[in-house]
Amino acid sequence: MRKQVRIIAHRNKSGNLSLRLRCLLGTSYCDIATGIVLHPAEWDNRRQRVLTTHPDHNALNAQLNTLHDLATEYLRRNPDSDAAAFRDTLSDENKSADTYISDDLFDALNAFIAAESKHNTWSDGTTKRFRSLYAALSAFAPVLHLSTLTAATLDKFIAFRIGQGTTNTTIAKDIKLLRWFLRWCADNGRYNGNLHSDYTPHLKGSNYEQKAVIYLTIDELRRMETTELPVYLAHVRDVFVFCCYTGLRFSDAAHLQPSDIHDNCIEIVMQKTDKRIKVELNDHAATILQRYNGTLPALSNQYTNRLLKAIGELCGIDEPTHVVSYNGNRRIEKTLPKYELLTTHCARRTFVVTALQLGIPAEVIMRWTGHSDFAAMKPYIAIVDELKARSMALFNAL
Repeated sequence: MRKQVRIIAHRNKSGNLSLRLRCLLGTSYCDIATGIVLHPAEWDNRRQRVLTTHPDHNALNAQLNTLHDLATEYLRRNPDSDAAAFRDTLSDENKSADTYISDDLFDALNAFIAAESKHNTWSDGTTKRFRSLYAALSAFAPVLHLSTLTAATLDKFIAFRIGQGTTNTTIAKDIKLLRWFLRWCADNGRYNGNLHSDYTPHLKGSNYEQKAVIYLTIDELRRMETTELPVYLAHVRDVFVFCCYTGLRFSDAAHLQPSDIHDNCIEIVMQKTDKRIKVELNDHAATILQRYNGTLPALSNQYTNRLLKAIGELCGIDEPTHVVSYNGNRRIEKTLPKYELLTTHCARRTFVVTALQLGIPAEVIMRWTGHSDFAAMKPYIAIVDELKARSMALFNAL
């Protein structure tokens, strides 16, 4: 004989189990979500109970018992109830009960991505970075709970990433994203710890001030502008050079519309930060915009990065460039031709370094680029100071 009330586990897109209360009403079933999400290893399907491997198994099983009893008693008194009346009544009777919020880290991370990406209109890049974090965490441990997450757990996660060969700068980005996520969990009643504020591991070489800043010299920029290229590469080059002369991020240049141009100025709200900026157009940038009637022929960021390396090679931007990174305490040194290191973001760096070389005050540059503090400008100022010292040394040959 079929049971009139039971708990079923439905596997969701993330591979976890969403528990539902299933009731037999006449000849059809009615499912009601319990709000409980578990890893498959935490559920006993035969007994229909949460296993002791879950830190809150007692509370969860008590909630399931309550729901089961409410449904059974209601159906005993109303054997001919329809689905709509059953859902409404059970919902009203259960309102006074404490609603369980899933303690599963991956369930919370999915909820965070869904809520924040919509609320803050994330770029595809931001969503992709959090999906990569999700993949890294699930590879590290298929079961993680917010209530039992500790600094020791995150230390092990870092060690795991180092073992995968991941660079310290990438791991540092993972931890930054994880702290952002945990802060959201704390604000939304899902997490009671303080890792989002207190966990600050030291990862050698992850300080961005120590990272090599790849940019084009004025000579290299001119070479890129004047080299004859096939049409499809010339379009990519033009977008890159436009960013070199305006300081715009590639994402902002790609979305630029004629309506964003007023009185020979670009006025936009930046995709990444939602900050409004105004950038006056110089002759170089204005010429490129006129060439494309105000709408630049931008491809995807990923494809553009791939083509930029080919463009750089054709333009002879091949100066040997020394790059240092760290994997844990292991120092990794490489010397590569500069064209292999070109990305869309190099254009923004080129703009800042060139502007500083021209003697434009950092405060003015920050108004153009949208940088909010001088800390972000330190690496660029250090480069210009080094270039000045080299130039002064030329007097020694006289």
